[in-house]
Amino acid sequence: MKSVVWLCILCSTNLYAKSINLDEALLKKLVDQNPPGIQQIKSISELNSLNHKMIYDKLGLSFNAQGAYVNKDEQPLHAYDTIITPVRNLKAGFIKPTELGMQLSAHAYTEQISSPFMKEQTTSGLLFGLSIDLYKDFLGSSTRANLKSTKQLEEMAKIESMIGIKTYTLNLRKIYWALISNNEKIILSKMLLSNSEAQAQNAKKRFKDSVADKGEVAKFESQVAYRKANIIYFEYLKEQYLKNLKELLPELSEDDIVLGNYNLDKSVTDVVSCTQLIASKTNPPNEYTLLDEVIDLLNESYENQKIVTSKYSAIDVGLVSNIKTVGKSNSFSDSYENHNNNKKANLEMVLNVTIPLSNRKSETRETKEALEKLQHSSRYDNLSGKIKTYHKQINQQITLLQMVFQNQKVNSEKLEISLRTTKTKYNQARIDVYNLINDQDAYLQSQLAEIDTKLAVVTTLLDYLAVFTELPCEFNRI
Repeated sequence: MKSVVWLCILCSTNLYAKSINLDEALLKKLVDQNPPGIQQIKSISELNSLNHKMIYDKLGLSFNAQGAYVNKDEQPLHAYDTIITPVRNLKAGFIKPTELGMQLSAHAYTEQISSPFMKEQTTSGLLFGLSIDLYKDFLGSSTRANLKSTKQLEEMAKIESMIGIKTYTLNLRKIYWALISNNEKIILSKMLLSNSEAQAQNAKKRFKDSVADKGEVAKFESQVAYRKANIIYFEYLKEQYLKNLKELLPELSEDDIVLGNYNLDKSVTDVVSCTQLIASKTNPPNEYTLLDEVIDLLNESYENQKIVTSKYSAIDVGLVSNIKTVGKSNSFSDSYENHNNNKKANLEMVLNVTIPLSNRKSETRETKEALEKLQHSSRYDNLSGKIKTYHKQINQQITLLQMVFQNQKVNSEKLEISLRTTKTKYNQARIDVYNLINDQDAYLQSQLAEIDTKLAVVTTLLDYLAVFTELPCEFNRI
């Protein structure tokens, strides 16, 4: 009965899990499907776009309507005092702010009042308004600067989103190449494990024939256990890499991931081609990075924001002018007809001046200016420093890693020659088992170190591509 239950559990599990062959083409496809990490990167860009649109929304054409009704129930102070009631007002029209620090308006209005001496006296007409900021936002200096600043931040966010998506993809590729490196270690370790197991069996046979002692058998068996432990540890690392991959791509969380076919020789050629291109550039190749565009937009946005902030504590001087046509009668229809026959118009002009009397706004402006300068300076230094540092230091790192790999390769070749000689001497009983085991382990460690160095070159190159995203080489194809 228990076996049936376990069989049902295994079958139900397999219904949900599917096998996925992992390669770089699949990674690109999954990134294009907008996993959560990519959505988060894009949301930051959309936030900056929203800020710009919200400012533009304030400049949109809007319909405006106002209505009022007043009914007074009070006694006059003397016989000649007139109580005007009720009063009815209605106004409807359009308002259009502009980028030039002006606001245009056009309304149709009607007003009806009554008193003991007149009933439903109605005034109707058109009202055209123009509001002008004469100082703080004269000719839209502050508004246009704010619009430019937010637009530049929006464009900057779009470019940074592209860089962020590229970096996200490169992080996935790092995990992919770590899996390949780990797989190569497992293949190598399993091959040498088979050799160790054969040596252990041979030692046991010779022990039975009284040719070898227990110490020799134990040494070979120890080597077998050591190599099995290495393989198990590499399997553990594989699971760790897969966990990291599934955290970045949650849609793979229920899948069984296996490495697809890969061409190491071609990959090595592509990496070498990329590193040679990097080495050929003495100065940072700005034509291959998007960060220089980000820096330009950052500077332009900061200059425009300085204009906006400088006006924060300025006085407000505004001119409001209205042209008002009037038609009067004892009903709406008659007042409208009177309006059409009346070619004259009234002009109203109001000047508003507001002067801050405390130092608070000035202190706030100074704080804003200092903060914005600090933010710009830190961001600028970070971006420009990254371009210079990544090219110079990573170029040197790759050169050093290539030198390390060349020496490791020579080391492995010499150890292979030494190991063949050691095996011959061991078979001739000229050296003991410890010398043979030591040489075999040294050869294994040298080969594993070569794999680690290759991975370090790839990882370092991927770090470089996170900054110089447009580097034209085959390894940067996704």
